[in-house]
Amino acid sequence: MSLEHGLRAHDQLQSPACSQERAYSCRRLGGRGGCGEILPTVLRKMHSEKPEVSLVHCTAAISQSRRDVRTWPTVLLLFWDLSLLRMSADVVLCTSAITTLERTSQWYMALQVFDSMPAFAVRPNVISRSSLITAFDKGEHWQAAIHVLIGMPSAGSLPDRISYNSAINACQTGEAWETACQVLTKMPSARLAPNLISYNSTVATCEKSGQWQAAVELLSDMQHSQLRLDVISYNTAISACEKAGEWQIALHLLAALPCCHLEPDVISFSGAISACQKGDQWQAAVELLAAMPLGRVVPDVIAYNSAIAACEKGKRWEMAVRLLSDLVAAKLKPSVVTFNSAISACETTWQAALQVLMVMHTWTTMPDTITYNSTISAVSRGECWQRSSAMLKHIASRALRRNVISYSSAMASFEVGGRWKGALGLCLKMCGSTVLPNVVSGSTLISACAEAGPWHIALRLHASMHSDSAAGPSIASSNSAMSACLASFHWQNALQLHAGICLPDSRVTPDVLSHGSAVMACERAFLHKNAAKVLAQLHDSCYCLCNSR
Repeated sequence: MSLEHGLRAHDQLQSPACSQERAYSCRRLGGRGGCGEILPTVLRKMHSEKPEVSLVHCTAAISQSRRDVRTWPTVLLLFWDLSLLRMSADVVLCTSAITTLERTSQWYMALQVFDSMPAFAVRPNVISRSSLITAFDKGEHWQAAIHVLIGMPSAGSLPDRISYNSAINACQTGEAWETACQVLTKMPSARLAPNLISYNSTVATCEKSGQWQAAVELLSDMQHSQLRLDVISYNTAISACEKAGEWQIALHLLAALPCCHLEPDVISFSGAISACQKGDQWQAAVELLAAMPLGRVVPDVIAYNSAIAACEKGKRWEMAVRLLSDLVAAKLKPSVVTFNSAISACETTWQAALQVLMVMHTWTTMPDTITYNSTISAVSRGECWQRSSAMLKHIASRALRRNVISYSSAMASFEVGGRWKGALGLCLKMCGSTVLPNVVSGSTLISACAEAGPWHIALRLHASMHSDSAAGPSIASSNSAMSACLASFHWQNALQLHAGICLPDSRVTPDVLSHGSAVMACERAFLHKNAAKVLAQLHDSCYCLCNSR
């Protein structure tokens, strides 16, 4: 976009006569064509006692400076010196300065130059305003870009296709997809047919805004307008579907590429694989990965990562480990995301998780907190509380920050092993650090106490969660506290807990397990009438659950 602006902004400078004059001016000033040499030379000549600098010299210097983004301060200094030395400026020079500042993302400076044009008795033209729109686009000020576009007709500058395209592109930063679509639809009324850039920018805005339906509809509009779509059009629409988890639409778009005489690339496949991952379609993700070489597309790390993540969600740890092996065999370097997904996939098989972690240490890829959290979670399921505790200490030794997930996962290993004191000790350590407990950690600790700990500790923990606005109660913690009371033959306490969560202002909603525990407490306490009431509540709960599905 910027290159197109630059070419149009300097049409006058590109004429044969002007090109010769510009080259002569550069040689006369002692420059050899490099912008780093011409600009300082022009400034020195301007401030000499007998300045030999003309408007052509300044325009040539600014035009050459577009090749080096580091020269924008000198360009700005040269421009302001024009007014100090009472030298004139024309629209070509001003536009050249705006374009240079736009290319270096100096939107505010570009606006200053634009606003100073009337002081030189220069009227901005369509190229100046289009360059300013692009400057606002790069500065992530889409409202200002739209404001300039809307004001162009009243200012006597009819916007052209580049003006519209720049304004549409600016809408991406603000995720203003509706505005982008409105700008696109107004182009025909301005006797401008939207081109591929117009549509692709609008599709990209819809993609960033999470509007996959609008993105797909725009593809259909492009086909009806007899525009030849490119791979970028489809890739952006596939990405929009991927973000929304619309894996079926993403696969349909991928399959439509050959029908449009377009070859899918690695971005096309990676987007479709990621869509399958978000849609819990691990088999489709693996099949797409396997189909990439058949389409003469070499899978990259991102494609493998998406497929491994799909296997993780599908709880297919064997396939995840196999894909990791295939990635290494393809001479690709696995990233930390690769290993994290593979370890998380091995959550139910802690030995495999440890093996993947050992493989990770053989690479230069450094494990992060997520790596160790996933490993601790896998080890906890294997009741290896010693390993989980050692892993928790290892996080700190690697100068990594332990978070609430780290502690909660380690506490879960004590829960399974019936070592409630160990879980309580970890909770105290967590509270002594800067890490605040949450619902998961509190529920895990209560569950550990329910397994083998004193029932009154479980009740105190549950009560503290109710009073803690940060952690808050959960149905899991309430059920665990009720289980602790049942295991200790304290039926009345279990029924009191059940009555509390059944109140209208309760922060949790009882489930089937809650009502089942209450029925058991009533039976053991010989409270048959109460049991009948709880059974009625259980019936209503099951009825609501069935209707919600």
